[in-house]
Amino acid sequence: LLMLAAVGGHQEVASLLIDSGADVSALCEDDNEFDALMMACADGRAAVVELLLDRGANVNNRYAIPSSRGKIGNQTALSMASNRGHLDVCRLLISRGAELEVAADSGYTALMWALVNGASEEAAELLLDSGANPDPGTLPADEWSEAKTTPLILATSNGLSGIALRLIEANVNIDAQDGSGSTALKHASRNGLDAVVKALIDKGANLN
Repeated sequence: LLMLAAVGGHQEVASLLIDSGADVSALCEDDNEFDALMMACADGRAAVVELLLDRGANVNNRYAIPSSRGKIGNQTALSMASNRGHLDVCRLLISRGAELEVAADSGYTALMWALVNGASEEAAELLLDSGANPDPGTLPADEWSEAKTTPLILATSNGLSGIALRLIEANVNIDAQDGSGSTALKHASRNGLDAVVKALIDKGANLN
């Protein structure tokens, strides 16, 4: 019941349920094993997220989410909110001590989840402003080796010039390769990101 209230954004109902004994840490018994906090974060229900945190939900719980290639473990509420672009939820989680550098099995941190498929450039900016590592150097688990990437590669492969330029100025490793052997310069060239290509060349990116 608490999970249903969380997904619907029904703060008063959620509060009543908790006051009546609902367990804020209970896990859904289907294949995602989410708790009410993760569900509220996934749907951008900031008021319910705040309530759950006030009532004892763990801001740094780890979850496994399903994908076409199997479960991806070590997800967090922050990584989910970042990927969905829920800025109010991201700000709230960070203010409550959410860890910025937790890497999922895929090797992705919250910053990287914000850049997957161009999910939310605004969330990426927020994470960087909050101190997220622009070049975490995380590696995926063996079964996810093809997912190897960096925030800069994700930004260039998804056409996010603003974030890419910010990352270049942060002196990240510009010649890092993703799981297919492509660099940020290759992705930027493919996507026609003129300013990014120029910035990478100016920084000494390997042209060959």
